[in-house]
Amino acid sequence: MSALDDELDRAREKSQVRFRSAFEAIFTKYGQIDEDDDIIDLRTCELIVDNGRMRNAKPVELGDLTRPVDAPSSPRP
Repeated sequence: MSALDDELDRAREKSQVRFRSAFEAIFTKYGQIDEDDDIIDLRTCELIVDNGRMRNAKPVELGDLTRPVDAPSSPRP
C-alpha cells in the first residue's frame, strides 16, 4: 500500500466517524416521541392527532435556517 492509499483510508475513516456522529446526534435529538407531538400521515399529509404543535409553529421559509439571525428574511408575496 502506498502512502497515498494510507492517507485515503484515514480520510475515509474520519469521514465515516463524522457521518456516524452526525446521525447519532440527529437520533438523540429527534428520536424520542413526545406525547404532545402532532401525528401526521406522511403518505397523505393528513394531521391525524392535533396537539397544536403545527398550528403554533412559527412559519419558516426555505433558507431561513441558514441565514444569519440578524439578516432580514425574504419578503413574502
